Amino acid sequence: MNDTVEKINGFLKGLEIGSVVGLDGYSGIGKTTISNVIEKINHFVKVLHMDDYVVTSNTKEKLEPQLSNGVKELKFEWTNIKDRGFEILVEDIRKYKDKIVLIDGIFLFHPDVLPNVFDRMIFLDGDEKLADERRVKREKERWGDKYFPETHLDSFVRLFKLAWQKYKTLYRPKENSDFVVR
Repeated sequence: MNDTVEKINGFLKGLEIGSVVGLDGYSGIGKTTISNVIEKINHFVKVLHMDDYVVTSNTKEKLEPQLSNGVKELKFEWTNIKDRGFEILVEDIRKYKDKIVLIDGIFLFHPDVLPNVFDRMIFLDGDEKLADERRVKREKERWGDKYFPETHLDSFVRLFKLAWQKYKTLYRPKENSDFVVR
């Protein structure tokens, strides 16, 4: 992790204060952990976590039909964590013009997610299988007997993983990022 933090730090130090940077990557890949460390060691960085503002609220019935091969876009529905989620996120970005704002989240290259907000994009690449193992462990601890595996037909994680693969194909976040770090 230290190597990843150093690489992202080096990238951020080359940017102007007031820049807004997206940190995209697979769920559980380490975006939040890494961004929190970066904020802690840099007085010029403010981290905002997209999950503190909005989360996708696509239901199985709405997401599943979009995952077929012929579909050319993904439509996400969002639930506000904070009232007026995306609006509040943009207002919070404006509060920190004296810093580099680093926003971590998933699906940041999607055209409906904060269009025209990011000055630069970082893609955090990594072992998705390992991220899944960490997430499953966390979820089993959290849900106990109520946990059901992603192979279950009603598993949102199963659909998320399919949506992530579709997202990578349609929006090519790794190829379209300004900086890729593993």
